[in-house]
Amino acid sequence: MTTITRLIQRRVKASGKIMLALVLMSPFFALGGTGSETPIENIASIAGEWGGSGKDRAGNSFSITYYFQEDGSFTCKVDLGFKKKTCDGTLRLNNGKLEWENERSIPYIVTLFTGEEGKRSLTGVRADGVTWTVKAK
Repeated sequence: MTTITRLIQRRVKASGKIMLALVLMSPFFALGGTGSETPIENIASIAGEWGGSGKDRAGNSFSITYYFQEDGSFTCKVDLGFKKKTCDGTLRLNNGKLEWENERSIPYIVTLFTGEEGKRSLTGVRADGVTWTVKAK
C-alpha cells in the first residue's frame, strides 16, 4: 500500500467520524428556536401565518411562509432565490410536537419555542437535514 493510499484512507476514516459526530449532534444545532421549548397542546393554537428562513442540506438559505389552519391543514411558499415553490399537507400532533411528511415521504418534526414577552417561533427539522425557523406574523 502506498503512502498516498494510506493518507487517503486516514482522511476518509477521520471525515467519517466527523460526519457521524455532526449527524448525532445535528438535532442540538438544528433547533434554532429562541426561548424555551413549549409543548403544542392543540393544532389550533398555531393557526395563522408564520414566516422566516431556513437552510437546505448544502447550507443555502431560503425564505419560507406557512399558513396553518385550525383543522391541521397547511400551505407554504418557499423562495429558494433561483426558484419559488409551494407545498401543502396535514399536520399531526405527537407528544407536543407537529409532524408531517412531504410529497416525497420525507418526515418533518416541528417544535414550538416561547421567548421573552411570549413571542413564539416554530423550528422545523426535516429528516434529510433541512431546517427552518418561522415566527408568528
